[in-house]
Amino acid sequence: MASAAPRRAALWLGVPGRYAHIGRRPALGIVLAVMLCCLLLAGVSPPENVGAAGARDAIELNQSITDAMRGGESYYPVTARRLREAGLPLRPFTAFHLPTLNVLHAAVPADLVRMAYWLVAGLAGFAWAYRLQAAFRARLGLFTAMALLASGLTLFTISDLHLWPEAWAGTLIALSMARWRPGRAVEAAGYATMALMIRELAALYPIVMALAALHDRDRREALVWGATLLLLAAVLGVHAAAVADVTGPVDPLRGDWLPLTGAAAAFDAFVQASPLRLAPAAIGFPLLLLVTIGWSEWQDPLGVRVAALAGLLLIVIALFAPASAVHWAAIATPVLLVGGAFLPDLIRDLARAILDMRRVRVHRVTR
Repeated sequence: MASAAPRRAALWLGVPGRYAHIGRRPALGIVLAVMLCCLLLAGVSPPENVGAAGARDAIELNQSITDAMRGGESYYPVTARRLREAGLPLRPFTAFHLPTLNVLHAAVPADLVRMAYWLVAGLAGFAWAYRLQAAFRARLGLFTAMALLASGLTLFTISDLHLWPEAWAGTLIALSMARWRPGRAVEAAGYATMALMIRELAALYPIVMALAALHDRDRREALVWGATLLLLAAVLGVHAAAVADVTGPVDPLRGDWLPLTGAAAAFDAFVQASPLRLAPAAIGFPLLLLVTIGWSEWQDPLGVRVAALAGLLLIVIALFAPASAVHWAAIATPVLLVGGAFLPDLIRDLARAILDMRRVRVHRVTR
């Protein structure tokens, strides 16, 4: 009878990766598809500084609203006034962010808010360090993962980027991911709910987690994530009613529901919201694709979920985001680069599969 294929040891990982036993044809298909996508992305020209300018405008608008609230004004009236002054649409109600972060900034000294953000980022870092320590057996792999983790989590602790609601939401999502375990989703859902109360765009995360739970036939966990979405729906209902009180039919309405900013703008948003912004687009765009795919090598169910969240957010930005969507990408970028630490095992596994010339050995069994 034919002998079983020998078990292939991992390179950096503690256990063999997802592609350790992939067939030759699927491996060749994956490599050719990724190479083609990387070549196409290397030739894409990013938008000209639109993302950075838009992110700065968003911060300044948020800061002006917070300053007015510190003077005694209420969130909804002052936001309506600021949006009118900026010539921005006031309808639908999603033109107004949830007031959570503005209320926090108005009630608490700025230094304490900044320290609170650092605390959340630190907790996420420690939680991920514990999770990754169990994933890698090679010290070089763990060191690489930790360096990439630190680069992503610390990006938003500098300057005034912590004023972005998306930065808070993305960091809370990173903490939620690190604390998630199959069948133990309540704590993770709690952190996700905090993210939802700051930025409704964070709903992409529980959507991914709920769909993954349904795929795994874990109805109980799917209900947990569904409950977070129901809570968000209730909060958005109250939010919409409050926005209706300060807006009217003469206020501008966002007319383009499907702006189709495109893949270039989506990739550029992710690159600008991560340390990859230090590299030219011809390098940053393909690297972003590779680190996202890298997550799928990790056998832990969390790896596919991280990649799925990034992929879904890329699609949402490409279809629905305004021209400046750097802050949108912050929902997924705090830990995304860690996927690069899984690439050596992924590349080795695919290369082995493609170059595998093993012969099937036949043993005669005698009785």
